[in-house]
Amino acid sequence: MKKLLGILVMGLLLSGNAFAKEVIIVCKFENGIDCKTNGNVEKFNKSTVPIPIKDSIFKINENRKILIEIRPNREKIINDVVWSEAAIKWYPNRDYDPHTKWSHEINRFNGVYKYVASWQKEHYFYKVENILRTEWFQLCSTTNKLF
Repeated sequence: MKKLLGILVMGLLLSGNAFAKEVIIVCKFENGIDCKTNGNVEKFNKSTVPIPIKDSIFKINENRKILIEIRPNREKIINDVVWSEAAIKWYPNRDYDPHTKWSHEINRFNGVYKYVASWQKEHYFYKVENILRTEWFQLCSTTNKLF
């Protein structure tokens, strides 16, 4: 009887990942703002940006706390993610652009994905375009795999 109970308990412990909650979300660009160095704020949207902004797709595994960005040619695991009841946040460090600080946040209640680029004084956008910070907003919805 003890062996049977032990087998049952071990089976339940080891099958925890079999029922992992995994959600796929698609985020579509809606609008954004440029915060200028003089304090002005300029808004932009789908029709006013010069280049199209692609949709963002994420796979979220809530139980294992894994966030994966799905791109056309690969999947990228996002590291150093901060998980809370209200939001999923991460702050990537891009070596090729040391004059920009990035932050990303997916609001878990309203489904808005916000990513922010803060331009430092040495960056082109700060020096020439007089932009201190740019914020993009995408509206996310859950989806299922088609096949």
